[in-house]
Amino acid sequence: MIAGLSGLQIGLIVFGVVLVLGVLFYNHWEERRAKRRAERAFATDADHGGDRTRPAAAGPAQSSPVGVADERREPIGAQAEPPFGPDASTRSDEVAGVAGASDSEVTTDAAANTDCPAFPDEFGGLDGVISLRLAAPMAEGGFMRAAREALSHVDKPLRWYGWARGESGWTLLHGEGTRAVYELRAAVQLADRRGALSEAGWRDIARGVERLADRLLAVAVFPDSAELLERARGLDRFAAGVDVQIGLNVLSRTQVGFSGQVLRRLLEREGLSQRADGLYQATDANGASRFTLGNLDAQALARDGLDALTLRGLTLMLDVPRAQGGAEAFDAMLACAQRLAHELDARVVDDTEAELAPEALSVIRTRIVEFQQVMSQHGIPAGSGMALRLFA
Repeated sequence: MIAGLSGLQIGLIVFGVVLVLGVLFYNHWEERRAKRRAERAFATDADHGGDRTRPAAAGPAQSSPVGVADERREPIGAQAEPPFGPDASTRSDEVAGVAGASDSEVTTDAAANTDCPAFPDEFGGLDGVISLRLAAPMAEGGFMRAAREALSHVDKPLRWYGWARGESGWTLLHGEGTRAVYELRAAVQLADRRGALSEAGWRDIARGVERLADRLLAVAVFPDSAELLERARGLDRFAAGVDVQIGLNVLSRTQVGFSGQVLRRLLEREGLSQRADGLYQATDANGASRFTLGNLDAQALARDGLDALTLRGLTLMLDVPRAQGGAEAFDAMLACAQRLAHELDARVVDDTEAELAPEALSVIRTRIVEFQQVMSQHGIPAGSGMALRLFA
């Protein structure tokens, strides 16, 4: 049969075979390139890395009220959800969701944005920054929906900042709006009270950003992973060294205890307000929390049911890294505890129910000052915005 074919037919067959082989080779090369790009932000030979979570310290009712806590508290983390897969139809819809962009702007490559301002170094080493360069401008709301889906499994705080052409600075994105953004930055928090960002955690974030970049036809630029993870560990070591809570107990002198109805009136007179978690808190002139007050026992001080309670005692707690002016906050907490003790026929004691001598209180106050001085020297003053994020 081949002998009956003309030279032209044979040439076309050979060309077709070569073309098919070329397509197969190109597809294989694209898959390998995508895999390398997804893994280049982290080491490929350690799948689980140093994912470490500190043991949780006891809450106010169980913690040692006067001593310095050696363990970090562990708040409940967000439940992880599986990442989504690329979806061609959604990708085209999202990229098309641009507000006020002309045809020429839509085709402008992000690399040509020479007027894009430098991203501010305002985080004091608390964050690692990932750049995302869009091939075309995109509506802020559409981008944030795509980002939330791609990174729904991330367990460390991550904030997106965007820049729009004609603006002089970067804006924190909140998830809505039709403003067209050209450049994005993801600020990944390197540590909090759950511990440092782990290698496995960074790998998940990098893969999620790569999926987002593929979906939006964007280019992701990552920081050096080794340097970033070392910064995370160093930040975590520093935080663990100053993460202390100081408590005072107000314990009834009688077996009967004191009534919740009387306590409620006293708390209102002290100016303490109740939070959503049931604890009462004292605030400074700027509305920042100074110290909290809760039941010495496990039962929460529910607002509606407080009048019906009979309490054995109270615990007042000062979260040293989160309180501005720690020494003054401790003085205010001690004065409040003493006033309550006087009104409730109670004593101010430590966890062993021993009354606190003036010398012991002076030592506690001095230690608070020392811890907060260390924080200021590290560039993260107690009660500052960075401190509130790090010790959350």
